[in-house]
Amino acid sequence: MAAVWLLQLFNLSRKHGKAVLTFASTHPKIFGSVVGTVGISAIYSIQKPMGSRLTRGQIDDNFMSGSRPNPHSSQGRFVYNSSSVHSIKKLLTELEPENGKFGIIMGPTGTGKTQATIVACNDKPEWILYHEITHPFTAAKQLAMTAGIPIKPSIAQRIEEYFLPKFRTFYFPQDPVKAMTYVLDYVAWRAEELAKDRGLQKLPCFVIDGVEALAKYQPDVFNALVRLAKYYARTKKLRIVLVYSDGDVLSSIEETLKHRLIEIVEVDDLNDEEAERYLVKNASLMPNQLVKRIVSLIGGRLLHLNYALDIYHENDNCSEDEIYEMIRNRLYSSVAVSADNAVVDNAPTSEYTIQCIATNGPLFPSELKKNIGDKKDINPAKVQETINNLISCNLLRYRSDGRLIWHNKFIFNTIVSQYQY
Repeated sequence: MAAVWLLQLFNLSRKHGKAVLTFASTHPKIFGSVVGTVGISAIYSIQKPMGSRLTRGQIDDNFMSGSRPNPHSSQGRFVYNSSSVHSIKKLLTELEPENGKFGIIMGPTGTGKTQATIVACNDKPEWILYHEITHPFTAAKQLAMTAGIPIKPSIAQRIEEYFLPKFRTFYFPQDPVKAMTYVLDYVAWRAEELAKDRGLQKLPCFVIDGVEALAKYQPDVFNALVRLAKYYARTKKLRIVLVYSDGDVLSSIEETLKHRLIEIVEVDDLNDEEAERYLVKNASLMPNQLVKRIVSLIGGRLLHLNYALDIYHENDNCSEDEIYEMIRNRLYSSVAVSADNAVVDNAPTSEYTIQCIATNGPLFPSELKKNIGDKKDINPAKVQETINNLISCNLLRYRSDGRLIWHNKFIFNTIVSQYQY
């Protein structure tokens, strides 16, 4: 009799999964009999190893071949800081497991860190998974799909959950923190097993880009991600590398920075020579004197260089002086408007904040708050809000040591001129 039940239930679960679930919900007493429970467990015992083997195989294949992400392009230009690629390669492939640190690739918006990271990943893609978070509220599911982890429960898992809630298999959770933990634990387990089986001398890497949005909108999930990254690096299972633009991230990992648990690669602007080469490469007819004047004005921020290139190509029939003035005026206006937007909501606290940073050089946030704390009409809560606004507008950024500085010389000069400090 039991054998018949087993055979029937197995066939039902394969061919008529919905019907099985419907019957289970409408006839719980019958379906919850001893024989029924044994049958469901038997089905699951058959399906679980099969599913697990399939999942393991998918993750292993993804790790062994690498993600090989496609580079982004802007107006046909592949934007990345070539001088940073070597440092990122070293972080991904050469760091010893005994180092015990996870990685961070940081830098202001527009320096080309995502492109540099993608180029580095594609140079030696084996044992490197790459994912760029596009939506912070579904980050765990995105990472699961990149790794090859199924996020939908099987029929057997649903039935077992109904009848054996205390002993059910742990499939993809709804809670975002548990979901992130589940995905990364699974990936770390496979990375550790693969490293042992293949005799790897380096840890497999999972590169997670765009985590600034996670830190801002899902801080609990981000904190779980940092905690797990530290644990996997310390236990030599997996190296997680976080890529982010300035924002809410550095302040969130301040304690981790103090304990030197992070290996940091800071992607910065191009130097003058690199910036000139970049302009010539993308506008071969641009006069050499204009190239030097543009670089002297705006520096090596790729975001600004591309803006200058767009203006040049749209107005190539104009004189050098006219093009230079267009670039200067439009970029100046853009920075000035961004600064005004950051100031207007929190004045006068925001004005004191900008003045203090402009006149005192790089400062820790705590030093900044202390320096302006004795000013009249200051709202201490608005100081951090102003800092966040200036960072969001790509005017201010955190240095790798945690100090606040202006993005570059052009932005600093514009701020000083705008507010006459």
